[in-house]
Amino acid sequence: MSSIPLHDDPKRAGVFDPWGIESTTLGVLLVSCNVTHSIYSVEAKTGAVELIAGSGDKTRSGYVDGDALREARFKGTFGLLLNESEACLYVADRYNCVVRVFDVDPCLIATPHYRLETH
Repeated sequence: MSSIPLHDDPKRAGVFDPWGIESTTLGVLLVSCNVTHSIYSVEAKTGAVELIAGSGDKTRSGYVDGDALREARFKGTFGLLLNESEACLYVADRYNCVVRVFDVDPCLIATPHYRLETH
């Protein structure tokens, strides 16, 4: 068994609190980070980590749809579900109480017209 370090320096952005994880057929891991309210891709073979959605900054959370890196904001990215045939990633945005959709092409985050109610 081996491990993949998700950050190399605590002062830099990285996956500090991984919650959700999915893998693609190309060997890329998709990891949600609850601390930075973001989603990262991790190359399984090399360990290279790249921010793909959200701000990557724990102080910049919110509820904003739009371009995955420039506009979209989450608040508590937890579970992930990958649908490779439709090129989208479903994201449980816990503290906004919604399921968000990350459409890989054209790289947009959107919220469907239903909302999860908390009890």
